Amino acid sequence: MTLVEVMASGLAAVSYDCDSGPGDIIRHGENGMLVKAVGDVDMLATQLKSLMLNDAERQRLASRATKVRETLALDMAISLWREAFVSAGVDRARDGLRFKV
Repeated sequence: MTLVEVMASGLAAVSYDCDSGPGDIIRHGENGMLVKAVGDVDMLATQLKSLMLNDAERQRLASRATKVRETLALDMAISLWREAFVSAGVDRARDGLRFKV
């Protein structure tokens, strides 16, 4: 959640490419930086230093990072959850579920 909040606020993000999460949010070199080897502290430091020293690149990534507001917006998330429940066979009326967007 913090990663999304940082990006939605217009900041460039650097993260390890964990099994789930960051790789679904950050597109390396487009809206942030991903370190493929989880735990590679040297590479993480290199990526962070690179952005700290390159204002133009940091601003380019930051300006694209704000698009997570669209792709991960609440109404989009609710829609995806609705689809997941429907595909799992959950009956809204029977199970008393309500979806509001």
